[in-house]
Amino acid sequence: MARAADPSATTAVAPMPVPGVLRAGTTIDVEFSQAASSRTSKSGDLVALKTVGDVRGVQNELLIPAGSPVVAEVIQASPARMMGKAGELTLAARYVEVGGTRITLKRFRFGTGNGKDNTGTTMAATALIGLPGMLISGGNVDVAVGARANAVVVSDTPLGAPAPALAPAPASAATVSTTTETNQPTGGL
Repeated sequence: MARAADPSATTAVAPMPVPGVLRAGTTIDVEFSQAASSRTSKSGDLVALKTVGDVRGVQNELLIPAGSPVVAEVIQASPARMMGKAGELTLAARYVEVGGTRITLKRFRFGTGNGKDNTGTTMAATALIGLPGMLISGGNVDVAVGARANAVVVSDTPLGAPAPALAPAPASAATVSTTTETNQPTGGL
């Protein structure tokens, strides 16, 4: 026998988006769920992020719940090199996923994409101490888990719209066979 749910029990339920339109140009604040580095990342790697807060529409309707998955892609990564050359890391926001819908993003901003450039230090050290000064390398770009960034929605996107009603199926002509039996004597006497 099934028991009724206890109304006093509380369970955490993720908020669901409601019907509305996410407008092009909307800024979405995100947080890195996975680290990225100019030292270890490769071009084409995907990096996991998530939305920081709820994104609401013009009538305060919930369009994107906080914690929705966001994906960025490593476009270019170069580790720091000798002679003070800084590492470089370029990421592009690709999309945020809400209820199975992928919303395309652009203009990803997370801070500097270049590590510390030590070229001047390298030149000065080389002038003072000679060849060992050329072994000074630049800094790498390291983006830690929890680092904040933002991206912008590319185009107007309807979200949370109810599924369209299905038209009733046409009645099919079913073939019905009937058999009639009679208790009539057959044959003659």
